[in-house]
Amino acid sequence: MSVPTSFQSLNNETFESTQHQTALIHLGQLALSDIAPTELMSEVAVLLTKVLSVEYSMIWQLLDNGKHFLLMAASGLQSRSVTRIQAPVDRYSMKGFTLGSSSPVVAEDLHEETRFKTCSLNFELVSSGSSALIGTVDKPYGVVEVFSRQLQSFSKDDIFFLQSAANILALVLDKVRREEDLVAENQKLVRELTRAQFLTRSGHFEWDRYSIRRRLIESVEKERLRLAQDLHDIPIQDLYGLIYQLDDLQDSLSDSDGAKTLDEFKHTLHKVVNSLRSICGELRPPSLSPFGLEVAIRDHVEKFCNQYPTMRVNLELMPDKQVLSDSLRLSLFRIYQQTINNVARHAEATEVDIRFSWDDEMIILEIEDNGKGFDVPQEWADLTQEDHLGLLGIAERVESMGGKLEILSAPGSGTLIRTLIPRS
Repeated sequence: MSVPTSFQSLNNETFESTQHQTALIHLGQLALSDIAPTELMSEVAVLLTKVLSVEYSMIWQLLDNGKHFLLMAASGLQSRSVTRIQAPVDRYSMKGFTLGSSSPVVAEDLHEETRFKTCSLNFELVSSGSSALIGTVDKPYGVVEVFSRQLQSFSKDDIFFLQSAANILALVLDKVRREEDLVAENQKLVRELTRAQFLTRSGHFEWDRYSIRRRLIESVEKERLRLAQDLHDIPIQDLYGLIYQLDDLQDSLSDSDGAKTLDEFKHTLHKVVNSLRSICGELRPPSLSPFGLEVAIRDHVEKFCNQYPTMRVNLELMPDKQVLSDSLRLSLFRIYQQTINNVARHAEATEVDIRFSWDDEMIILEIEDNGKGFDVPQEWADLTQEDHLGLLGIAERVESMGGKLEILSAPGSGTLIRTLIPRS
């Protein structure tokens, strides 16, 4: 982990804090990238030894049965084959003790430790150690451990860095776990749908396919909501904490170069926070539930126009506030969101008209662009062969609500997507 030369003249405490913050920014950016969880764990293990000035670090994942740990990454150990080994969950070990602790465990002298009897490394090799829970006591994913050969005092910044690294790992592992659960749920629903289609064709009875599709869509939305909440609760709050620490650190600096570097750090942090907030907004628009579809579309269009300044967007939206049900508003917003994204990516349009109206009998959402248009297939199934998967998803949503989807387009004449949903 390199440190800017302008900080060489600062005292040890300032140097340590800056190094910790730089490393956390790096880990936060990695977590937002497409890096594989195992690669991220390896990166965390290496950073822990460097930033905390310890000889060993180990990252253990708790297996589904809750009875064993699996070593996923390590740094400082001689053999590369030490990973992927298992260890039983022992409440008298440091790892087992950490599972029941909501705050990091610090053992500055392992030889005098009374809270647990063993740790992952032989007491003859190490003298001090610290560990942090990945996840929460109610929902643990594993444990991060660090050890030093000599007696070592861990500072507040050390403990904060260790816990923040564990929080980042928890977010990534939670995302992986939920994606696996979502895939399993989707596979189950697909099997139900296949069985329903068979039974319908065979004439045994009429299956409620709309209900199955609605459950499939709702499972995706629930996953998006949980992910948005986790992004807000863990990494965004940690990043705000780092920003506040940088503010305190900047007040103590007289070196103009050091202050400039801190400004750059803060700028990067704010970019990461804004990126996370944007992701949360895409996963679950914050204005949709309290203010309705009209306000949510206006908020999204404002951000859309900032991203695509050459595209003109015209709005004719009726206010709905909380008149429509929450599930109906969310489905309509997803239809709008998918359609406007399709326009930006494929239509080559310069102008878009968005119209939303409703009465006691019907809800109408129209999105029309002046783009290049396309040949509309006669059957929805043909959309898959034409790579119009976004439109197929819209069709599935509309059908699950008992509505009607109209697509009017032709090469060179733009596209109109009209959604009609009955109120009853």
